[in-house]
Amino acid sequence: MLDIKLKYFLSFYQRIQLSLLFLVILPFTISSIITYFFIKNEVTERITTSNQQIVNIIASDLTDTIDDITFSTIVLARDTAIKDKLDRLKESNKIRTFQEYDYLLQVKELLGLLETKMAGAQSKLYFVNPREYIIHASQTGMVDQINSEWDVIKDRLDLHNTSTIQSLGVIQRDDISENDYFFGRVIRHNVSNEYLGTVVIRIPHSYFKSIFKSLEMGRLILSDQNGEEIAVFQTESFSEKNIIRVEKTISRANWGLTSEISQNEITGSITKVFFLFFIMIVIFVVVFFLLSIYMSKSLVKPLKSFEKIIKEFVRGDHSVRFHVKGKDEIAMIGTAFNKMLDQIKDLILKIEQEQEEKKVLELQSLSAQIHPHFLMNTLNSIKCNLSISGDPFHSKKIDSLISLLRSYMRVNIPNTLAQEFLLINAYLDIMNMRNGTDTIAKVEVEDGIEDFEIPRLLIQPIIENCIIHGFVDREPNAIITISAFTCEGEIQIHIADNGKGMSMEKCQNLNLLFSEMSDEIISAYDRVGLINIARRLKLTYGKNANLEAKMNEKKGTTFIMHIPRS
Repeated sequence: MLDIKLKYFLSFYQRIQLSLLFLVILPFTISSIITYFFIKNEVTERITTSNQQIVNIIASDLTDTIDDITFSTIVLARDTAIKDKLDRLKESNKIRTFQEYDYLLQVKELLGLLETKMAGAQSKLYFVNPREYIIHASQTGMVDQINSEWDVIKDRLDLHNTSTIQSLGVIQRDDISENDYFFGRVIRHNVSNEYLGTVVIRIPHSYFKSIFKSLEMGRLILSDQNGEEIAVFQTESFSEKNIIRVEKTISRANWGLTSEISQNEITGSITKVFFLFFIMIVIFVVVFFLLSIYMSKSLVKPLKSFEKIIKEFVRGDHSVRFHVKGKDEIAMIGTAFNKMLDQIKDLILKIEQEQEEKKVLELQSLSAQIHPHFLMNTLNSIKCNLSISGDPFHSKKIDSLISLLRSYMRVNIPNTLAQEFLLINAYLDIMNMRNGTDTIAKVEVEDGIEDFEIPRLLIQPIIENCIIHGFVDREPNAIITISAFTCEGEIQIHIADNGKGMSMEKCQNLNLLFSEMSDEIISAYDRVGLINIARRLKLTYGKNANLEAKMNEKKGTTFIMHIPRS
């Protein structure tokens, strides 16, 4: 009966369209999956970046705390008056005279001031003399706890180490899982080097808990230089599967701060929403299919529009939107779809803007210099006076210095190869006068690339490295050879010296450093100038640009800059 009514009310074309409504499932499914994985990846990246920032903030807070503790112990270790009082109290196991009581009050007063300095870390500080008599500032009623702490940590002390603060680790307590961390500094007499006692600093677990309170998901682990866990905090939703790990080293104490976030924790709610959305779409399509026999063939047009918009958006045209008409289901879906596209577009633009700002900031950070305008005017006056006085030698040196300073003032503006090589000659003039040497530079530039632009003062740090490390013995006939030419689609700049050179192992380590550019390797290397050159190359010309170090066949070292031409 229903089939007869359908044939009566619907044309053959409409019945064909009705059967094609099944294809609505396909575009909806594809768009939903693409959107799901796109949002999943973007959310994961944003949360990872946010987590890295949280780790950096916590690491900075811990560094400040350790600096305060170090400062406080240095004050106590270098205060001659207090050390005299401690010398008078070194044999005391209790207070017997009023004079000793007066000394005790003065020591307590200084300990109280130092505790105030470390108030942000909630740290407590006390002093233990050779007779294990304990002097504290504000820990009344905690003598038994302090005595038990001292019994544990005193064996961890190196009584001969007075130059640095010593990490004494945590004390495992049986009654609670919250452990405190301890530092100690040995105090000895300035003249007799006699042991006067030990300053002990206790950082309570509540401090670590307070700085970790910004943790919204995942787990944070703080461990000391021996790998022993100092504090561990994690959210209830944390899972051990599919871990994303971020690590940071607290260099002041050689601590390690590790953040772990589960991929499931990040994408769990997104996945649930996606499947709920998918189920709703399936239900909607089924209901729509049952009711579509009462709708006109105009439904085909909006479906085609949806398909076209999705394809154009995926190709990169983020301005396309669905034109909403009426208040039916298609209009509702179109409105929601447009909102979703707006949110995705805003998210993409925000991420691109953040990455661009980060790149600009890094370039500015690597190349930022002081702009001494007043010094330029002064040097120009000196140069004129020298010329008038008939001293062309020093006038030329001042002119070279002015050229260098002018480049420092325009360090963010690129320079041509030809201009950069002129600056190198000016720099060598100044260094030769300063060091009493006669280092010369030989420059060879391939025709056609003299006007190729590079970051200003990109080559100068390598020249400085040649002078400081290559010609450290001030050898005669010191020559730096600079050549620039094209090779296999790139521009190569070779800077070679005939100095003492370096070993093959050092060259390999340098090249590993230039290629990987990891924070862990960079922190262990002290030649910041070479690292900055490698970074500026990659930030300016992309990942294919790099710096390379090679040993010369006879003598010296060659640094090679690889710069893509495209």
